[in-house]
Amino acid sequence: MANTAIIPLKAIRTGSQATGDVTALGEFESGDKISATYFSLTGVTTTSTFNSALANTNAYIATTAATERSSLANTNAYIASIIDGQTFTGDVFVGTNKFGGDATDYLKYADNTQLDIYVNNVNQFRFENDGDLHANGDVVAFSTTVSDERLKENIEIISNAADKVSRIKGVTFTRKGGDESAGIIAQDILNILPQAVKEKSLPLQTGTDDKYYVVEYDAVTGLLVQAVKELTERVQELEKKSL
Repeated sequence: MANTAIIPLKAIRTGSQATGDVTALGEFESGDKISATYFSLTGVTTTSTFNSALANTNAYIATTAATERSSLANTNAYIASIIDGQTFTGDVFVGTNKFGGDATDYLKYADNTQLDIYVNNVNQFRFENDGDLHANGDVVAFSTTVSDERLKENIEIISNAADKVSRIKGVTFTRKGGDESAGIIAQDILNILPQAVKEKSLPLQTGTDDKYYVVEYDAVTGLLVQAVKELTERVQELEKKSL
């Protein structure tokens, strides 16, 4: 690659240091390694020797020209001007590689499918391309639910709500994994209010892509409200008859 590029470096070989720029006009051999905090390329052409020399150096590289990006492909150095403490204004693309603070705390991307967040080497959060967010624990937050009538259509009153509620079991239980809790059973709701039940995979809890029933408790609230209204009407009718 002789005389094909001007390569300013902060350091070229282990044990060799420079306080300014070093301009190399000779060959850059594949056996050489880079120890650098900043490294820039100008007018570099694609060569297998150069790619081999850069591979796995983790050098910081600033480059914009298409030929330069081609030269840097698959070298772990497709990064534009990133230095500790320096403001970064461009894009960083890491593909399916990890991006984070250390080997146990990082982001990991799966092309067009999901973004995983690892804390202490445990996958704690997952953002999926269908908009779902999975959390490996409680989500503690202030929350609201969109309920504006202007965003709804085909609005109908839930019929026989009290009867439907009578077919739901309120239960206590122990989750597989040890946590004690209380609630309802999704299969009960599926039989009386199927709109409130969906099937979702729970990869952070089960470690598989198997689908399980999940309940929209907002929908169950609507059922309970209507059941109370029905029972209230029955009580009022009985009170009238007793007079």
